[in-house]
Amino acid sequence: MGHHQVSSIERKFSTTLLLSLFLGWLGVDRFYLGQGVVGFFKLITLGGFGIWYLIDVFVIASKSTRWVKYEKEDGWISKHPYYTIGIFFGAIIILSMISNLGSDNSSNIETNTNSGNSLPTENGLPVYSVGDEVIVEDFKYILHGVETKSEIEGYFSNEKADGVFLIIDLTMENIGNTAEYLNDEIYIVDDRGREFEEDTDAKYKLDDSERFGSLDKINPGLSKRGKMVFDVPADIKGKVGIKKSIWSSDFSVFISW
Repeated sequence: MGHHQVSSIERKFSTTLLLSLFLGWLGVDRFYLGQGVVGFFKLITLGGFGIWYLIDVFVIASKSTRWVKYEKEDGWISKHPYYTIGIFFGAIIILSMISNLGSDNSSNIETNTNSGNSLPTENGLPVYSVGDEVIVEDFKYILHGVETKSEIEGYFSNEKADGVFLIIDLTMENIGNTAEYLNDEIYIVDDRGREFEEDTDAKYKLDDSERFGSLDKINPGLSKRGKMVFDVPADIKGKVGIKKSIWSSDFSVFISW
């Protein structure tokens, strides 16, 4: 009493594992094992919001389940179930990275300028100017201007630049359909191709109303204007570089000042 009976149903282990990996979030693996009710609940919860899906993948891989009797197999998948899982999820990660890089190169970039002239390019990317409306993916950017300071005054102390503080005045507008975090993948790129990140210590010397927050989220159709601070060499010659997201390795667009 209280003991689970070993199922008399026989299934191929390799088929069960592959179904669990590829379609387990729809409960197909449980349907294949003859567990229709369990499969139905797994289906309507999309694999228990992913948690049940992952548990089943590793439980099946362990071959320790009592709900099924597996046929004898000599295939690679049967001998190496955990390698199979690793290859599956590794391939998903690699494909996601490749897809992201591909979308970087073909990202949605538009502009509205007052000039009818074609824009200059650098490394195959357009270079816009102060005042241009530049659209990259779900955000529209406008660079209003740039100023330099050797020191930024704070409430309790001042922040001195190692070189000079380059402060850019920028508007970001969410033109997508869902709320998005403001893109902080914005850099200064000099004429030697060096990338300069925002100086967070100097940034927080600005008033809250002047700067972008670290986790600012903005709803569709709304915009936010703020400043970003970069500690750069005093003689820098460069431009603003915008990447699509934290996962992007390449710039999508440049804006000169």
